[in-house]
Amino acid sequence: MCGICFVCSRSESHLNGQSCDSLGQKIGTNQNFLQNRGPDASSCSHILLPGDLNAFMQGCVLHLRGRLTPQPVTSSKGNILLWNGEIFYGIEVSEEENDTQVLSNMLDSCRSQESVLEVLEKIYGPWAFIFWQAEAKTLWFGRDMFGRRSLLWHLPETPADDFLLTSVALGDKIYKEIPCVGIFSMDFSHVEENTDGLETGKLTLPSFVLHPWLNCRWPGTNKHVLTTPAEDLISQLYPDGQGCYVNFSLSRYGLNRWIPVMHSDAANRHNFSKLHEEVSEACEAQNKLTKNADSEAGQVVTPELQAPRRNGSYEKAEANDAKSLEETLQQIFKERQDLHSLVEQCIETLQEAVKTRVEKLTHMKQLLKNGSTEQPCQESTARVAVLFSGGLDSTLLAALADRCVPKEEPIDLLNVAFEQALPPSPKQLGKCRKPHKQNRKTTRPVQPGAHGSDPDTEGSHESGTFHDAVSDVTHPTLGEENHLISAHSQTMQRIHPISAKDPKQTEKCAPRTDPVIPCVKDLNLSSSVNPKSPSVLNSKLSDPVNSTVFEPGRDSFCDVKDKMSPQKQDATSINQVSVSHLKHTAFDPYDVPDRQTGRTALAELNPNRQWNFVEINVSKVELQAVRQSHISQLIYPLRTVLDDSIGCAVWFAAKGLGLVDTDHPAEEDNHKKHLFSSRAQVVLCGMAADELFAGYSRHRATFNKEGWTGLEREMEEELWRISARNLGRDDRIITDHGKEARFPYLDEHFVQLVSKIPLRKRVDFTYPRGIGEKLLLRLCALKVGLAETACQAKRAIQFGSKIAKLDNRKEKGSDVCERLL
Repeated sequence: MCGICFVCSRSESHLNGQSCDSLGQKIGTNQNFLQNRGPDASSCSHILLPGDLNAFMQGCVLHLRGRLTPQPVTSSKGNILLWNGEIFYGIEVSEEENDTQVLSNMLDSCRSQESVLEVLEKIYGPWAFIFWQAEAKTLWFGRDMFGRRSLLWHLPETPADDFLLTSVALGDKIYKEIPCVGIFSMDFSHVEENTDGLETGKLTLPSFVLHPWLNCRWPGTNKHVLTTPAEDLISQLYPDGQGCYVNFSLSRYGLNRWIPVMHSDAANRHNFSKLHEEVSEACEAQNKLTKNADSEAGQVVTPELQAPRRNGSYEKAEANDAKSLEETLQQIFKERQDLHSLVEQCIETLQEAVKTRVEKLTHMKQLLKNGSTEQPCQESTARVAVLFSGGLDSTLLAALADRCVPKEEPIDLLNVAFEQALPPSPKQLGKCRKPHKQNRKTTRPVQPGAHGSDPDTEGSHESGTFHDAVSDVTHPTLGEENHLISAHSQTMQRIHPISAKDPKQTEKCAPRTDPVIPCVKDLNLSSSVNPKSPSVLNSKLSDPVNSTVFEPGRDSFCDVKDKMSPQKQDATSINQVSVSHLKHTAFDPYDVPDRQTGRTALAELNPNRQWNFVEINVSKVELQAVRQSHISQLIYPLRTVLDDSIGCAVWFAAKGLGLVDTDHPAEEDNHKKHLFSSRAQVVLCGMAADELFAGYSRHRATFNKEGWTGLEREMEEELWRISARNLGRDDRIITDHGKEARFPYLDEHFVQLVSKIPLRKRVDFTYPRGIGEKLLLRLCALKVGLAETACQAKRAIQFGSKIAKLDNRKEKGSDVCERLL
């Protein structure tokens, strides 16, 4: 993994130096974003191009396999390669070799455009690259077909502007993601010396030539790239860039590489249709689901879904009954003999994809890189981590990684949670806020494990936070040195004082001089990690006589105070620690749905493996600060609410700094937890499983409306669209920590296998949510021993981690996010 950058500009006196200092002058002070991606080695090369142009190429290397090879790699012929990728198949790379050097050697022997493309189309694995072919005076660049590695471009907007290619946005220029529709080349051999341009500083660039993938389509559409008129290329390749001083053209010699589609040719289409005809009339009848519109959620629901026939009768499968779902799935596996071989093939191919991504890794480095902390914490010795929500996709990857990682090595499970709102009770809402209706909050009680009716749609949300809920019932005269305790702030940082509210709102809940609130003065780590000190991490009732159990929807802090003895009321003051009352409550602001499913899934994994279940707890204060100063620049150029929610959640998860309970982490009762830092440099991610196996609720809606034909079209478009939606963003987010994201579900061999399986064998929407979608993948999980996890319904990370409820706003996922601007 690397951070790569190419800058092309007019020759100027201060750019004639052949050093990275000159490059730094062009791209600004945030060059650290590039260096974060490659902390192990950094180098820079200077090229004097035809037309009196200067080019700088910089590479920052994250060393994971083979020999450490600084970049750019320059050959004896003057060719220069920047490679941000992994060669998993296609080109043989021995364990002691570095794939960058192997690829450089192969490109060095190329004598034509065709030979360069032939080398690149052989590569199976994630990649983005920039290659200067000295003899042909041609620049090559591009990304793999799925866009698993980020590469942005800035095209000149004025005659004096620069041309940049980079892994992450640098400086204050406007960037866009390079579309994953093929490889680009620029032939500089025909750039003429321009005397007038030299005087005015005009940048003269050759035409950009696109060599498209075979049968390639524009992301999210059915429009073939090769049929695009020349005048429309700029709008497709560089939206809103009509003023760019560049030209685009299409090469009729493209790449012959297989592209993932549901049916690659007429023969496959015929075979697929034949399989359709073999489906029984009874099955066809089941496909005609009853459609009822839910007036509140706008969902298409089926009031009664039936499981397969057993002993001549139908049995109802209740979507909210885990045991019933598990029994139904077991029954399906028993009766659907035609799926058994497909399950075995999927497990075998996916396991090989995982194995390829976790083997041949270098030994752990001695220094903690990006995200280091001065606080004492345990550092992981694991080389592999999993973004772990406890859902089907991530848990299956963890189970398969257990088969591939040496048994003596631990595996880190990164589970992120964002601070939840304290649920207001009816008594609090009625008694405390009745006199001020105009200031009344609209926050609804949060039930543990609850989520919206459509957890993966981009719906609106509005909620407060744990801080907000506490401050609603506290007095505004709180001292500035009081700090709210949260599971994250106990081990990470001190957070700012609770915001004061209107005293009239709380005067009926708590006396002015004696509010009972969970606060602490001068919080420090040493007290928080001491198992004998008060801690909100321990929710077990250690003092059943004097403890108070907080029940969402029933109690409030006002009620807690009323239940306290007079002696305890007198002893409480705003400058004293009053954490014990919160300790004795059942409410945990970080007990989000993904935390709950994470513990459940952990209990199903191999008990003989050391699993480090890392509880990464993020307060609203920290989220706002880091988003503003850092994460927003990584998410860019994407700017939607959905990008904000997912990007922030993945950034904190990949950082891997949280709490670990080494005693019995799968149990609900909390034990002693300590600060823990995951240093695993390979992070397995479950992205794309939903696109391959119809896991989104919109897939069910499409099927209900348009049947198999509509579902096939929807999934095919989504697979093309995935490169433009999130993978580049996730790569920028995760690699910022000096770690590499790897996506086993997008392994080319696995995608090839799944794309050939008829949709009817991958999904069955006659079954309820938690079974019907991703049916084949659920059977795979069942086969490897994940019975309970196999029935987990889809829950997107922004909902499972509760980040989508953290900001008190009503917004849709597709809206432009003001917090990122």
